[in-house]
Amino acid sequence: MQNIRYLLTGCTLMCALTACQSAADLDPQPAAAHPTAAVAAASPAAEPVRVVEERLRVGMAQPFATVVDIDGNSIEMPQTGRRTLLVFFATWCHDSQRFMHQLQRSDLLGKIRIIAFGRGESVEALQRFRAEYKLPIRFVSDPNQTCYQQVTNQGIPRIILLDEQNNVVKTFLGEIPDALAQVQWP
Repeated sequence: MQNIRYLLTGCTLMCALTACQSAADLDPQPAAAHPTAAVAAASPAAEPVRVVEERLRVGMAQPFATVVDIDGNSIEMPQTGRRTLLVFFATWCHDSQRFMHQLQRSDLLGKIRIIAFGRGESVEALQRFRAEYKLPIRFVSDPNQTCYQQVTNQGIPRIILLDEQNNVVKTFLGEIPDALAQVQWP
Protein backbone atom coordinates (compact mmCIF):
# COMPACT_ATOMS: atom_id res chain seq x y z
CA MET A 1 0.00 0.00 0.00
CA GLN A 2 2.89 2.40 0.67
CA ASN A 3 4.10 1.94 -2.91
CA ILE A 4 0.66 2.90 -4.16
CA ARG A 5 0.57 6.05 -2.02
CA TYR A 6 3.99 7.02 -3.35
CA LEU A 7 2.78 6.60 -6.90
CA LEU A 8 -0.23 8.80 -6.24
CA THR A 9 1.89 11.66 -4.93
CA GLY A 10 4.79 11.24 -7.36
CA CYS A 11 2.86 10.45 -10.52
CA THR A 12 -0.50 10.99 -12.14
CA LEU A 13 -3.57 9.00 -11.18
CA MET A 14 -3.44 7.35 -14.60
CA CYS A 15 0.02 5.92 -13.85
CA ALA A 16 -1.11 4.76 -10.42
CA LEU A 17 -4.09 2.91 -11.88
CA THR A 18 -1.83 0.91 -14.17
CA ALA A 19 0.35 -0.08 -11.21
CA CYS A 20 -2.55 -1.33 -9.07
CA GLN A 21 -4.33 -4.62 -9.02
CA SER A 22 -7.66 -2.87 -8.49
CA ALA A 23 -9.07 0.52 -7.64
CA ALA A 24 -9.54 -0.69 -4.06
CA ASP A 25 -5.74 -0.38 -3.71
CA LEU A 26 -6.06 3.36 -4.36
CA ASP A 27 -8.56 4.05 -1.61
CA PRO A 28 -7.79 3.29 2.03
CA GLN A 29 -11.52 3.05 2.86
CA PRO A 30 -12.93 -0.47 2.96
CA ALA A 31 -14.97 -1.29 -0.13
CA ALA A 32 -18.13 -1.64 1.97
CA ALA A 33 -17.87 2.06 2.89
CA HIS A 34 -18.42 3.10 -0.73
CA PRO A 35 -21.94 3.60 -2.10
CA THR A 36 -20.86 1.60 -5.16
CA ALA A 37 -19.51 -1.35 -3.13
CA ALA A 38 -22.27 -3.65 -4.36
CA VAL A 39 -21.39 -2.92 -7.98
CA ALA A 40 -17.69 -3.46 -7.25
CA ALA A 41 -18.38 -6.76 -5.48
CA ALA A 42 -20.48 -7.98 -8.40
CA SER A 43 -17.78 -7.23 -11.01
CA PRO A 44 -15.67 -10.06 -12.38
CA ALA A 45 -12.42 -10.51 -10.42
CA ALA A 46 -10.32 -10.47 -13.60
CA GLU A 47 -11.26 -6.85 -14.43
CA PRO A 48 -10.04 -3.95 -12.28
CA VAL A 49 -12.90 -2.05 -10.67
CA ARG A 50 -12.76 1.75 -10.88
CA VAL A 51 -14.91 3.16 -8.10
CA VAL A 52 -15.89 6.75 -8.86
CA GLU A 53 -16.94 8.60 -5.76
CA GLU A 54 -18.72 11.89 -6.33
CA ARG A 55 -18.06 13.85 -3.17
CA LEU A 56 -19.80 17.03 -4.32
CA ARG A 57 -23.39 16.61 -5.42
CA VAL A 58 -26.20 18.82 -6.71
CA GLY A 59 -27.64 20.95 -3.90
CA MET A 60 -24.47 20.87 -1.79
CA ALA A 61 -22.47 24.01 -1.02
CA GLN A 62 -19.01 24.10 -2.58
CA PRO A 63 -16.40 23.09 0.05
CA PHE A 64 -13.71 25.76 -0.37
CA ALA A 65 -13.35 28.86 1.81
CA THR A 66 -10.41 30.62 0.21
CA VAL A 67 -8.01 29.46 -2.49
CA VAL A 68 -4.95 31.22 -3.87
CA ASP A 69 -4.52 31.67 -7.60
CA ILE A 70 -1.25 31.26 -9.50
CA ASP A 71 -0.57 35.01 -9.16
CA GLY A 72 -0.71 34.79 -5.35
CA ASN A 73 -4.13 36.43 -5.06
CA SER A 74 -6.77 35.06 -2.69
CA ILE A 75 -10.11 34.00 -4.12
CA GLU A 76 -12.92 34.13 -1.58
CA MET A 77 -14.97 31.14 -2.64
CA PRO A 78 -18.07 31.80 -0.50
CA GLN A 79 -18.63 35.02 -2.49
CA THR A 80 -22.30 35.07 -3.41
CA GLY A 81 -24.38 36.77 -6.06
CA ARG A 82 -22.57 35.42 -9.12
CA ARG A 83 -22.70 32.17 -11.04
CA THR A 84 -19.41 30.27 -10.98
CA LEU A 85 -17.89 27.62 -13.21
CA LEU A 86 -15.27 25.40 -11.57
CA VAL A 87 -13.06 23.38 -13.92
CA PHE A 88 -10.79 20.66 -12.54
CA PHE A 89 -8.33 19.81 -15.30
CA ALA A 90 -4.77 18.81 -16.18
CA THR A 91 -2.59 20.51 -18.79
CA TRP A 92 -1.54 17.15 -20.29
CA CYS A 93 -5.10 15.82 -20.68
CA HIS A 94 -6.50 16.03 -24.23
CA ASP A 95 -10.10 16.26 -23.00
CA SER A 96 -9.11 19.11 -20.68
CA GLN A 97 -7.31 20.89 -23.51
CA ARG A 98 -10.36 20.53 -25.77
CA PHE A 99 -12.63 21.96 -23.04
CA MET A 100 -10.27 24.93 -22.54
CA HIS A 101 -10.24 25.59 -26.30
CA GLN A 102 -14.06 25.58 -26.23
CA LEU A 103 -13.97 27.97 -23.30
CA GLN A 104 -11.65 30.31 -25.25
CA ARG A 105 -14.32 30.69 -27.94
CA SER A 106 -17.32 30.87 -25.64
CA ASP A 107 -19.41 33.85 -24.66
CA LEU A 108 -19.13 32.85 -20.99
CA LEU A 109 -15.85 34.72 -20.52
CA GLY A 110 -16.54 37.87 -18.55
CA LYS A 111 -20.16 36.90 -17.83
CA ILE A 112 -19.54 34.41 -15.02
CA ARG A 113 -16.76 33.71 -12.56
CA ILE A 114 -14.52 30.90 -13.88
CA ILE A 115 -11.91 29.20 -11.73
CA ALA A 116 -9.72 26.43 -13.16
CA PHE A 117 -8.01 24.07 -10.72
CA GLY A 118 -4.91 22.39 -12.17
CA ARG A 119 -5.04 18.88 -10.71
CA GLY A 120 -1.49 17.79 -9.90
CA GLU A 121 -0.14 20.92 -11.62
CA SER A 122 2.56 23.35 -10.47
CA VAL A 123 2.17 27.12 -10.55
CA GLU A 124 4.78 27.32 -13.32
CA ALA A 125 2.99 24.76 -15.51
CA LEU A 126 -0.29 26.65 -15.12
CA GLN A 127 1.35 29.98 -15.92
CA ARG A 128 2.68 28.49 -19.19
CA PHE A 129 -0.75 26.99 -19.93
CA ARG A 130 -2.51 30.32 -19.29
CA ALA A 131 -0.04 32.14 -21.55
CA GLU A 132 -0.49 29.59 -24.35
CA TYR A 133 -4.30 29.48 -24.14
CA LYS A 134 -4.72 33.21 -23.37
CA LEU A 135 -7.63 32.55 -21.04
CA PRO A 136 -8.67 35.50 -18.83
CA ILE A 137 -9.76 33.25 -15.96
CA ARG A 138 -8.36 32.44 -12.52
CA PHE A 139 -6.08 29.41 -12.29
CA VAL A 140 -5.40 27.59 -9.02
CA SER A 141 -2.55 25.12 -8.61
CA ASP A 142 -3.63 21.91 -6.86
CA PRO A 143 -0.32 19.97 -6.88
CA ASN A 144 -1.34 17.43 -4.23
CA GLN A 145 -4.94 17.18 -5.50
CA THR A 146 -6.27 18.43 -2.15
CA CYS A 147 -9.08 20.47 -3.72
CA TYR A 148 -9.79 17.82 -6.37
CA GLN A 149 -10.22 15.10 -3.74
CA GLN A 150 -12.91 17.17 -2.03
CA VAL A 151 -14.92 17.02 -5.26
CA THR A 152 -14.35 13.50 -6.64
CA ASN A 153 -11.74 10.78 -6.78
CA GLN A 154 -11.51 10.25 -10.53
CA GLY A 155 -11.94 11.88 -13.92
CA ILE A 156 -10.98 15.11 -15.65
CA PRO A 157 -12.02 17.55 -16.82
CA ARG A 158 -14.53 17.74 -13.99
CA ILE A 159 -16.97 20.59 -14.56
CA ILE A 160 -19.00 22.05 -11.69
CA LEU A 161 -21.63 24.78 -11.99
CA LEU A 162 -22.45 26.85 -8.90
CA ASP A 163 -25.45 29.12 -8.46
CA GLU A 164 -25.40 32.62 -6.96
CA GLN A 165 -25.46 31.14 -3.44
CA ASN A 166 -22.45 28.88 -4.22
CA ASN A 167 -24.51 25.69 -4.31
CA VAL A 168 -23.84 23.00 -6.89
CA VAL A 169 -26.46 22.98 -9.64
CA LYS A 170 -24.65 20.60 -12.00
CA THR A 171 -21.51 18.49 -12.14
CA PHE A 172 -20.27 16.38 -15.02
CA LEU A 173 -17.22 14.88 -16.63
CA GLY A 174 -16.24 16.89 -19.71
CA GLU A 175 -14.86 14.00 -21.78
CA ILE A 176 -17.33 14.53 -24.62
CA PRO A 177 -16.55 16.53 -27.78
CA ASP A 178 -18.93 19.43 -27.05
CA ALA A 179 -18.81 19.54 -23.25
CA LEU A 180 -19.29 23.28 -23.14
CA ALA A 181 -22.84 22.82 -24.49
CA GLN A 182 -23.69 21.22 -21.12
CA VAL A 183 -22.67 24.36 -19.24
CA GLN A 184 -26.20 25.65 -18.67
CA TRP A 185 -27.76 26.75 -15.43
CA PRO A 186 -31.34 25.59 -14.76
